[in-house]
Amino acid sequence: MINKLDVLDIGDMSEGEFVQEISARSGVQPEQILIDANKFAALNTELLTIIKEDLKPSYKIGLLTNAHETLINRIFSEYFSLFDILLISSKLHLIKPNKEIFEVAIKEAGVNSNEILFVDDSERNVDMAKSIGIQTILFTDNESFRNKLNLIISS
Repeated sequence: MINKLDVLDIGDMSEGEFVQEISARSGVQPEQILIDANKFAALNTELLTIIKEDLKPSYKIGLLTNAHETLINRIFSEYFSLFDILLISSKLHLIKPNKEIFEVAIKEAGVNSNEILFVDDSERNVDMAKSIGIQTILFTDNESFRNKLNLIISS
């Protein structure tokens, strides 16, 4: 079931339309909504460093995000080179935890589901990925992630 706020992430509404609708409903100026959205979407640079230094040299790296393409381009474009596969929900018109978006990811990766490691901070998303045979890590913090990753890599 799609939440009303998911219309942006699934690509059924542009960022501009979404911001205007939120502004009309809340009374908050559109510019402030964008400022707040950018703050909310702060990057985990330590995690990006782990990807760049520890994973990228040896593994195919993909990004599967529910963030809207406009936001991803605005805050994340300088990191696109870290990823071999970039799957953005608003371009696919699918969002996590929809099973179909994971099937697209498996197809794009060109490997079996059990050869993929999916990392996400949403238990619902992790549970769906796990249900179709994808290895998973529920992200809580960088240190726990690194420890769980090392266990998987060493096994």
